[in-house]
This record gives sequence, C-alpha cells and structure tokens, in this order.
Amino acid sequence: MPDRFIQTIVNFLARPDYRPLKLRALARAMEIDEDEYPAFRSAVRSLTDAGRVVAGGGGKLLLPPMPTIVDGVFRGNRRGYGFVTPDPPTGDGDVHVPAGATSGAQSGDIVRCRVRKSGRQDGRMRYVGEVVEILSRAFSRVVGALEKAGDRWIVRPHGTTPLEPVYVDDVSARQVRAGDQVVVEILAYAEEGRPARGVIVERLGPFGGPGVDVLTVIRQYGLPDMFSEEALAEAREAARSYRIEDRLDGRLDLRDELIVTIDPADARDFDDAISLRRIDEGEPPAKSVTALEESDRAAPSTPRDRSRRKPRSRRAAGGPEVGSVAGPLPAAWELGVHIADVSAFVPAGNALDREALERGTSVYFPRHVVPMLPELLSNGVCSLQEGAPRLCKCVFIRYDAEGRVIDARFAESVISSSKRLTYEQVTAVLEGRTADVPEPVIALLRDMERLARIIRSRRLREGMLVLDLPDVELELDDHNRVRDAHPADTSFSHTIIEMFMVEANEAVARRLTEAGAAFLRRVHPEPAAEALENLSLALRGAGMELPRRAERRDLQDLLDTVRGKPAATVVNLLTLKSLAQALYSPRREGHYALASECYCHFTSPIRRYPDLHVHRLLAAVMRGEDVRASAVRYAAGGETDAAANERNAAPACEKQPGRRRRTGTRRGHVRRASRRDNEEARASRRVDRPGSSVSLDAAPTDVTLLGRHCSFTERRAQDAERELKLLKVLELLSDHVGESFEGIVTGVAPFGVFVEHRRYLVDGLVDIADLPDDYWEIDESRSAMRGRRTGRRFRIGDVVRATIAKVDLPGRRLSLVLTESGSEGRHPRGPDVLRRRGRFDSKRRGGRSPGRRGR
Repeated sequence: MPDRFIQTIVNFLARPDYRPLKLRALARAMEIDEDEYPAFRSAVRSLTDAGRVVAGGGGKLLLPPMPTIVDGVFRGNRRGYGFVTPDPPTGDGDVHVPAGATSGAQSGDIVRCRVRKSGRQDGRMRYVGEVVEILSRAFSRVVGALEKAGDRWIVRPHGTTPLEPVYVDDVSARQVRAGDQVVVEILAYAEEGRPARGVIVERLGPFGGPGVDVLTVIRQYGLPDMFSEEALAEAREAARSYRIEDRLDGRLDLRDELIVTIDPADARDFDDAISLRRIDEGEPPAKSVTALEESDRAAPSTPRDRSRRKPRSRRAAGGPEVGSVAGPLPAAWELGVHIADVSAFVPAGNALDREALERGTSVYFPRHVVPMLPELLSNGVCSLQEGAPRLCKCVFIRYDAEGRVIDARFAESVISSSKRLTYEQVTAVLEGRTADVPEPVIALLRDMERLARIIRSRRLREGMLVLDLPDVELELDDHNRVRDAHPADTSFSHTIIEMFMVEANEAVARRLTEAGAAFLRRVHPEPAAEALENLSLALRGAGMELPRRAERRDLQDLLDTVRGKPAATVVNLLTLKSLAQALYSPRREGHYALASECYCHFTSPIRRYPDLHVHRLLAAVMRGEDVRASAVRYAAGGETDAAANERNAAPACEKQPGRRRRTGTRRGHVRRASRRDNEEARASRRVDRPGSSVSLDAAPTDVTLLGRHCSFTERRAQDAERELKLLKVLELLSDHVGESFEGIVTGVAPFGVFVEHRRYLVDGLVDIADLPDDYWEIDESRSAMRGRRTGRRFRIGDVVRATIAKVDLPGRRLSLVLTESGSEGRHPRGPDVLRRRGRFDSKRRGGRSPGRRGR
C-alpha cells in the first residue's frame, strides 16, 4: 500500500533543513523499515511519475522548483496585497502578490499567477507574483449594507474577508433603504479602473435589527437553511409512521437498562447515551445474538511514537491481540455507548439524505440552530429523550482494570433513557451534591468518572495531546444581544463524555478496517517540520526553549511545564497554530491528535453526515455483507473497487510508515485557529466553488470526494459560528469605546501588534502608527516587535494594558491603543530549557459549539 507513504514523503522533502538524498539514503533518513522499503519505493515512483517529486543531480530527490506560472487559491488582504497557494504545492510555499498586481482577484478565487524570485529570507528563496488570469470566482453573491455614494448606490460587503464594494441599480424596485442589510448577486466583477456591479436579490432587514446578524452570517456563508417540501414530507412520514412495536425485530431490547444522556442545559438533540457496568471476576463474555455482532480483535494500546513503543505479543490464532507483553488483565468494566440510529429514518439517496449531505453538518449559533435534519427528526424521533423508546446503534467495549480494551461488540437496539442529565448536574453529583438524583444514577456517574479517568490516563501515556485553551460562554438578553460573558465550564463531566465518545469512534473504525471497507476516517496529519521549527522560534521569542525538531513528548513536556501559569494561554495557542487541520478522508493517515491509528466519527449522526455514512457501513458489516465488494470507490480518479478495497484493507491499527507517532486534541474557539487557516477556510466557503464541494450524485460512490465535501462543510460551519460569536462580542464592546483592559500579546505583524481581550477572548490590533514613537522592527522568527531607538519590545505573551479605540462591526475589527505606552510589557516567562519528561493535564468542555465537533 504505497499510498500511505505519499504525504509523509512530501512533508519530509518540504522540511527547511532537507538536503537532496538518493532513494536509499532518503529511506534511512525517514527511518523506513526494510520490510516497508518496497512500498516506500513504489510511493516515490508514483510521486515522480506525477511530477510531485523530481530527481536532481545524481538521482537525488527533491520537490519540484517553483514554476514561472502557477495556479492556486488567492487570499487577499485589506491593504491590497495577497498570497497565492500553489496547487499542486511546491517546496517553496506561497507566492506573495503585491498591491496593484492582483488583477481584481478576491479572496477564494482560483487564479493563474506569473512568478519570479524576490530574494532569500530565513535561508529560503521567496517568490513574488502577478495574477495574469482569474480561472474561477469564489463568490457569486455578497452580503452587506446599502449605502449612498454621491448619486450612486453601493453595497459594502460585511465580514472578515476583504471584498470590493458592489455598485447596484434599481434600488427602488426592492423597497430597500440606506442601512439595510442586503444580498447582492454579482453581475460583473471588479477590474482595474472598473467597480463591481450587481443586483439586490434579498433584503435581510436593517443593520442591527433583531435576528439580522444571524441571517447575515447564514447568507454570507451560503448555509442552506430551508428544506424542500419533498424532504419535509419524508421527515413527516418517518415521524408519523414510527411505532416501536414494529421495530423490535432483530434488535436488543435495552429499555429496562440504566442508560443516561449528558448534554448542555440548552441542548435539544440528544444523540448519545451511556451505560456502564462492572464485570464480576470470572464472568464469561456476552454471547453473540442475532442483533449483536462481536469482534474478536482487541484494541491494543499502541503508543504512536515508534522510538518509545512498548513491545507487543503476537496474536494467537483466533485469539485477541493484546496491548503489552503480559497481556490485559481480566475484564473489569463494560462500557455501552448508545448512538441514535438516524440511518433507520434516513435511507441513502432519498431527498432527506441529499439535503443532509448538502449541509454536511448542523450549525450552532447562540439561540439558533441550522440543523442538518428537520427538527421533526433531530429534536423528535431520533433524539434520545428521557423515557422515550428510541432506536440505537450500540458499541459495547470491555476494559481491564488499567483501561486497556479487551474486545468490542456492536448491536442495533432499542433503549429508553433513564435520565436526561446536564453537565452541571453531573458535576454537582461528583462533588457530593446529590439532591433529587436517584441513587442508581449517582452510583453510575461515579463509576463513569472512575473509568473515564483510567482511560484518560492510558491515552495520555500513549501520547495524547490536550490543548488547554480558555473559552467563554456569552450571556444574551431578551433581544439576543450580548450583555456579558463568563468562562466556559471545564469540569470533568465534559471529559467523561469526550473519553467515551473517542473510544467508541475508535472501536467502530477498527471494525470497519477489519472488514476492508472504504469509509470516511477522521484524519489528523502530523505537523509539518517547518511548523514545528516555527513554533520553536516563536517560543524562543516568548522566552522559552523547545527543540527545533520537537517530538510529541517534547510538546507534552512544554504544555505540562506551563500548566496553570500565565504563559499557558500563549503556549497553547502557539502549539495549536503549529498543528495541521483535521479532515475527512479514506486515507489511512491516523489521528495525530488522539494517538489513534484507526479513527472515524460515529457518535453524532444527528448533526454530522460522516457519522451517518459510517452508521450505514457498520450496519452492512453487522448484517454480514461483504463491504469489500460494495460500489463504494476509493479515489476520485476512478480507481477500481478491487484496488480501493486492497488499498484500504489493512490490519487494524497498522503502524504508520517512517515517522514518529504523535497525537493531540484540538478545540475550536472563536479566532483560535491561525489567521491563515481561517482565511483559507473562508476562501473556500462557497458550495459552488470548484474543488470545495461535491456533486450529490457522485458523493455516495466516491469516498474521497465525499470526504472533501464534508471537510468543506465542517470548516464552513466553524467559520460561520466563530464569525457570529465575534460579531456579537464586538457589538457589546462598541458600547465600551474608551475603556481600558488588561490584555495579552498574541501576535505581531509588520503593520502592528495583536492584543487579546482576556475577558471576551477576541483579538484587537494596535496599528504600528499608534505604537510609541520609535523605529519599530519586527523579528517574525522570534515573534517580537522591537524599537530600534529605545530597545522596547512587544513579544507574544507580554501582558499589556490597552484601550478600545474603535469597533468596526461591518469589518469585524477591533482597534486598540496601548495605555502603557513606554512599557516593554510584563512577560510571563517560562523555563529556559524544557527537558523534563512528563505529561500534561487538560479539561475538555462539551456543548453545542465548534469545540464539540472533535468527538
């Protein structure tokens, strides 16, 4: 399976310190085992045949040089310049496009660019380019405020993506007035000396009016928010015809079992429930029944770092594979994870399924949800409501006393939730406040806490990274305006559910892998070497040290050392920016964040389409169908089913080639992703953008395209959620212009310093023109701004006082000035060198927010 080497090879050759090597020398440098070498050699040949790798002098391998003409995605900046990300990528990074050379390209456009060298920087050749052709446009519609400019009407687009104003005619025909939020269809795009023209197609309401901000973001991101009559009719029929007596055949009846749900207080769609029992010593495994499909294969604890992997014994014929030389201890726990069986109500290919696929995911705004499925299903017959009989797919996982998996079984069932609990109620019970909670539920919750802590400890030993970044919950008034904010709940009750969901997802992925299915995995690639080197340099600028070739244990040591200290927020933020973005793909790349070789999303089919896709495949496996012979195809290029299945059918938890194993858990927060990641995701937000979406007809038969589409809809939803949250916070801060606050420097750029408001967790910009009088120089490698004359510095992590100078709601920008104008900043210094081995602790919140998507 050479395909599994391809991205690893490309990443290695893209390292700044890479020097061209011959094939055998490259294999040694990448620590390729001898038995892996034939597949590795085939992967290199595939890359050279495709032109993605070239052989230089003496047959030494390297990435192709930057060509003179490249195609790629354009990302614009409000100051007029931009960048082009080449596709396919080269070893030289992005191309800088100066102001005046963009040819009217706007963020997200696919462009053709003429490229030339601009000189070396930080040891690498940099390139500058000129857009010579716009191949496709990212936006056909924009959302903004209607304004009068002289005798003409214009619409100035709102949002974080810089877009040119659009001139509109025949305003009176739409009964709109100045200040209204409107949607404009672009008729002619802006060119040199000629503005864009368009026509108003929808009036949303006056800027700042009730609900207009939500509707603005929905239209801005192209979120489908209306279901067709055909889909609604199918939902009504599915809900109306649901009779539990007709659904019992072939299902386990668990309605008398103690099963609970734990969700946020304001949640309405409950898609997961938990049961747990202790196993008496000597108790035999549960027998397989018609509704129950048992997997003999255990889930070994497999640390992803090859240099620290524990030895494993071989699996005896017919017996379970074990996670250590001594093998697991006798079974001590059986965890039941019960997930709403949405596939029982949404057949593949009907109108409901097509519209769920188009949405890809539910989008959660404050007090407003754009659901993936009609609420008749998502909040009705699919939701695991207390006391209501509901259809489920279940995973039963048995653990020994050390939290190692012994085996996993799968079932279709009927359950009736015994108790609907909130995270706050669970926290109260675990802290001893047990009023009005039945004793059996109290005992269950305490056992759940014990097992979750055991599992968490095991995963941390295996290398799981957990970023501890603060988050806030917004408090809204009756008009849905922010009146205040408070720190988000980070109690262990959230971690309990997170750990159990991760274990269930992993168990299902292992089972589908064993069956040879081509399915959507949740992939989180390891960070690029350059990203880790940049992290090392940035930390040095913040007064800390990290090896330039950091391993996962180095990252764990770093986070463990700063935990609970003032520097923790900045260090976690910088670490987050160094990590790759998780995505959906059938490729076997593993999940860096979770120390998992086999991972998928299974536990949220009400709100995520990949989970619904996985449910259908698991049902086929449980029915005994040969999924290897299914019509699901692996690659967009038309790879045969046989080749796809051969490529995808590998032993569960097979090791990844030639790299050290690393993991981590990422959280989504407002503005927590890197600015570049946010811009790239926003640039691809349009459903009709080439390469960003997938034909609804093609998706069921092409897992690769399905993964691209679901990754796109996930990013679109996350960006929309973050932008509305940012807008609401800025609305609040607009009433506090002139007030000062204590903030922390989160970034520096040639045009200024970014400072985070620590209460609301939004960034503001101190423009370089507003810094104290000096000649300011930026040292990006050290993440610092330094005054040449005075020696004053602003470094990432400095604590400063700033004043709110201006709030730009349409542009989603916060402008600040420094109150402590002469200060170097109070810097929460870390240790000089971080070498002590150890782990770090983190708390995970749940809730219907971007952060919950990672389950």
